[in-house]
Amino acid sequence: MRRMAALLAVISTGAAAQVISAEWQLPNWAQPKWRVLHESQPIELSLRINPFVWQGDFDGDKATDVAVMVKRVSDGKEGIAVLWRSGATPTIIGAGTALAGTDDDFSWVDFWGVEERGSLQESYYAETIKLDADALIVSKEASAGGLIYFIEGEPRWQQQGD
Repeated sequence: MRRMAALLAVISTGAAAQVISAEWQLPNWAQPKWRVLHESQPIELSLRINPFVWQGDFDGDKATDVAVMVKRVSDGKEGIAVLWRSGATPTIIGAGTALAGTDDDFSWVDFWGVEERGSLQESYYAETIKLDADALIVSKEASAGGLIYFIEGEPRWQQQGD
């Protein structure tokens, strides 16, 4: 019995899972961009929603950009930071930065994803648009939702539900 307990103790300590830093889960090119943003802004990666990162060509330049969920350290307001592959300054939406049509805190979001370039986006609240680049969809189950898309680097909001 003692041998069995000792064997189990050795096995359990050797089988411990390694924790991988959230930053390391970003593409290699995005990691230094995230570090610069993180050092200049009081934000951190938010792991509340899985996945916390999406890739897409959000500016239509045929290069993959990265969007990450973030949280402002001072008050916990959540949002999205887009790291542009082109080298443009990252864009923060929410996390204390309001976007026309919505507020400055995305803590209500419980689902997000990427809408592909070329898709038609219909809304009762706005004109139908055809996406020239990938976009982000954010929503709360059985409630509000919206589309975040970019025109000339500027974020736009299309309400898609209440």
